[in-house]
Amino acid sequence: MILACVYNMMIYIILFSCSYLESKEDARTIVKRWLNQEITFPDSINTTSQDSLWQFMLKKEFKILTVIDTNICTECRLKLYDWGKLIREIDTISQNTSFLFVVHAKDYDIVNSWIKKNKFSYPIFYDYTNKMNTLNKFPKNPQYQTFLLDKDNKILLIGSPIGNHHIWNLYKQIIKKESEICPYNT
Repeated sequence: MILACVYNMMIYIILFSCSYLESKEDARTIVKRWLNQEITFPDSINTTSQDSLWQFMLKKEFKILTVIDTNICTECRLKLYDWGKLIREIDTISQNTSFLFVVHAKDYDIVNSWIKKNKFSYPIFYDYTNKMNTLNKFPKNPQYQTFLLDKDNKILLIGSPIGNHHIWNLYKQIIKKESEICPYNT
């Protein structure tokens, strides 16, 4: 009986460690593939009323792009409260950074209700026809659908900073370092 319990525990440990290694390898592959790639943006994202704002935000020195497909779980994917905290923190470091929230959803009314519930005032762009994913073929894993981009839309970092202080610190370090070198870029 004890031998059977030990055997089962060993199996669980091996399975857990294999899945950890597999996910770590997937992360390396994704990062290696995407790092330094250029993100392609459409000229407009959804409506002409936001086109000038879209173009203005694309001209910033840095862009933090997060592509959100809410077909699975709207609240899980939006994390608007958490994003609001990160936006306020970046605003103290740099005025040359824009946050681009591109949402493709099954139900935009749910997205709107979450925006109101979280009192989120930063622009969110609705990608009704999924243009961004069509142009770029983003990774399927939501953890790898957030990117720090330079002024040429090349990927400097990949990974969601929500709930990951290490990645968030990397985002801030790069933005702060570059902002100190060129503080007057807009």
